[in-house]
Amino acid sequence: MSSISGILLAGGKSSRMGSNKAFLKIKNRDLYEFPLSLLREYCDDIIISAPVDYFNSNDYRIIPDIIPDLGPIGGIYSCLPHIRNEKALVLSCDIPFISKDYCQHLISLYNKQDIIVGLNNDNYPEPLAAIYSVNILGIINQQLEDKNYKMSDLIKNCKAEIFSIQEAGFSRKIFMNINTKEDFEKAKKLYS
Repeated sequence: MSSISGILLAGGKSSRMGSNKAFLKIKNRDLYEFPLSLLREYCDDIIISAPVDYFNSNDYRIIPDIIPDLGPIGGIYSCLPHIRNEKALVLSCDIPFISKDYCQHLISLYNKQDIIVGLNNDNYPEPLAAIYSVNILGIINQQLEDKNYKMSDLIKNCKAEIFSIQEAGFSRKIFMNINTKEDFEKAKKLYS
C-alpha cells in the first residue's frame, strides 16, 4: 500500500452549533479526536486545517485557509500543497462514527483517480470523508476563480471513483455529522 497523507478539516465556523464543535466532548474525548485517531492509523503525514490559534499541537502541522470562509473546498485547497504524498485521506472533525473499515475501503480503491468518495444516505457524494489527489489543485483553482465553492461540482469536475456505502456494507450512520445541539445530543446517545 502506498503512503498517504491525512487532512483533518477543523477550521469551520460552527455557526449552527454556537461554539467550536471540534472540542465538544463525547465519552470524554474531543469530537475531533475520533477522525484524527483514524488518520493516525493510516497516514504517515497529518495536517490539521484550522486557524493556528485553534490547536496547540507540536505533533501536527496546522494550516490556516489561504482564502478565509470558503468552507471545505478552502481547507482542502490550502492543505493539499503541503502534503508529503500524492494523495490525502480527508476527514472532517465532526464525524465521530466514521469507521476504520470505511477508511480502509477508501484507501483500497485508490488507483490514480483524483477523488475517491462514498455516496451518503441521500445518494450524494460525501466529500468530507474522502481521498483527494494533489492533481485536483488546478481544478480547485479554476473553481475559486469562478467563485464556485461547491464540493459537489469539484467531484463532478474531477476523475472520481464514487461508490455506494450500502452496497459496500457500511452503516448509514458513518457519515452522521454534528452541526447542531440536537445532532450532538443524538450522537451522545448513540455512543452510550
